[in-house]
Amino acid sequence: MRYHLKLLGETPQEATIEVHPRWAVDARNWKFARVILKKSVYLPRAVQLIDPSGNLETVYTFGEFKINEDGRNFMQKFFGQDAANPFRPNLQAKGYVFKVANGAANAKQTAELEGLRMPSLSGSNWKSAKELMEKLECKVTFQPGQWAPQDELKHVVYHQQPAAKAPLRKGQNVVLTIYTPEGTAPELRGVFWKKAGQQLESKGYKVKYLRGKATTETEKLYIIYEQSPAAGQQVKPGSEITLTVYTKAE
Repeated sequence: MRYHLKLLGETPQEATIEVHPRWAVDARNWKFARVILKKSVYLPRAVQLIDPSGNLETVYTFGEFKINEDGRNFMQKFFGQDAANPFRPNLQAKGYVFKVANGAANAKQTAELEGLRMPSLSGSNWKSAKELMEKLECKVTFQPGQWAPQDELKHVVYHQQPAAKAPLRKGQNVVLTIYTPEGTAPELRGVFWKKAGQQLESKGYKVKYLRGKATTETEKLYIIYEQSPAAGQQVKPGSEITLTVYTKAE
C-alpha cells in the first residue's frame, strides 16, 4: 500500500484524514498531508501538505468537481501517477480547479486541517490561561478590562478572542481580557457615559467628560471611545479620570 491513512475526525458532511507516504520516492517530496474530504462524493475540499523538513506548509482548496471523469482516483490525481512533486501539482488536472490558499483563507484551512479549537477560558486565572495557550503553541496578549466585582475575580479572564470552539492554528495570537483590581483604571471604552461615571464615582474617583466626535449612529451616541488614564494604568484614590464621548451630530 502506497499511503498510510489515519482518520482524525469527522462530521456528517466531512471527514479529515492524515496521509503518510510509505514509498521513499514520495517521502522525498512530502512528509505528510491532511485532507478534508466531502463525504457526499469522497473528494477533497482542502489539502494541507507538509514538506520533508516539516517547515513548509502549503494549503490547496478545491471546487467545481467533475467526478472520476478520467478514471483515476483522488490520490493519483493529486499526488500524481508517477510520484510527481506535490508542491508543484498539475494545476490543469482534468476535472479539478486548484487554488493555493493564502492569508486569512490559508489560516482558516490550516486551523480546520489541524483540528485545533479555541478552548473556553472564561473564569480562568490569567496564569493558567497563559500556560494552556502556550501549550497549544499560541501567542497570548492580555488586555486590562473592567474592575473585578469580587476580590477573587482579580486577573480572571472574562472575554476572549477568538471565541470558544473557534478554529485555532499554532502561532495564532489570542487576546484575553481580564478583570483588573481597584487602583488601576478599568476599561470604559464602549460604555454609556452615565454608567461609567456612576461606576467611577462610587469608588471615590472624579470624572471629567469631554465632548468628542459627532455621530449619526444611535448606538454610539454618548458612548465613551477614549479615556485617560488608559485601562490598566495606576490611578490614585480620588484622582480624576477623563472620558471622551460621542456626541450628537448637528
